[in-house]
Amino acid sequence: MQNPHDVLFHEAFSSPVDAQGFLAAVLPEGLSRQIDWGTLEALPATFKGMGQADAHADLVFGVDFRSWPARLHLLVEHKSHIDRRVVLQMHRYSARLIADLSKSAAFDEELPLLVAIVVYHGSRAWQPALGLADLYALPEDLAPHLTPFLPGFRIAFENLARLSDSELEARRLTDWGHVAVDALRHAATEDDLALFFRRNRSRFARLLETGSGPERLSHLYAYLAHVRGLPRDHMGAIIRRELGPEQEEQMQSTYDQIFQEGREEGLARGHDEGLLDAVRVVLAARFGAVPDAVLERLGRVRPEELRDCVARAAQVDRCEDVLPDDVR
Repeated sequence: MQNPHDVLFHEAFSSPVDAQGFLAAVLPEGLSRQIDWGTLEALPATFKGMGQADAHADLVFGVDFRSWPARLHLLVEHKSHIDRRVVLQMHRYSARLIADLSKSAAFDEELPLLVAIVVYHGSRAWQPALGLADLYALPEDLAPHLTPFLPGFRIAFENLARLSDSELEARRLTDWGHVAVDALRHAATEDDLALFFRRNRSRFARLLETGSGPERLSHLYAYLAHVRGLPRDHMGAIIRRELGPEQEEQMQSTYDQIFQEGREEGLARGHDEGLLDAVRVVLAARFGAVPDAVLERLGRVRPEELRDCVARAAQVDRCEDVLPDDVR
């Protein structure tokens, strides 16, 4: 099963209309003011680059500048857990995307412009290395001579958990974007889930007046079902009290769909569990305890790649290297 946090983030911001205000606040203010956010366009988030296996980013956008005839590309990756080498992952993704974009005649001489953005909302404090330069360990007498020749790259980093409610309120997010961010920040851990619905009641009301509102709330109910694990009747009582009986019925339908998909996925992946177990056993035998982050990402490996993971497990120098590039 996909990480439910990643699924909700993608559902919330895959539309340029919902992503505009969010991205405008994430980028440095001086850069954001130079961008014509009305031209924001969603682009394919799967790219090959340099003949390697496909890489799958969370979101990719293109956008124009206000007074300069150039296109800026925004590569967005969401993280719900700490990944201390995330800047290396983003460098790899960016290189592949630039390689793909460079095949266009528009970039026959100049490189495409690209900013890589990491959005994090986990409960643990995290300030990652923002640039490749932060990962090099150089003695002081050597650094001035070698640094100019080392690859340079830097990411923009947004920690949603550090935003106060008032700061979030001040951002120009759509109702759906605000509800999704609030859910990522609070709904998984808030003691009283009813507070989340109460706090956003007016937004829910406006969402339900739009054509896409019911479908988006279904995505939210699916997220809450996965991260809260509340019994069907308990969740139904909260929804009925805060949003009304019609939404309780929609929530119940979402629960039914999740149950059916879970059964089908379990049947489809039955033989794949054996391959997953093989990878875990080999890694544990070679390295001892396998990090939780590696185990979690192994669960997202596509079935057709699991056999390759089994072979790599016997050869890699680190547990993390057993993973395909797109889930590292």
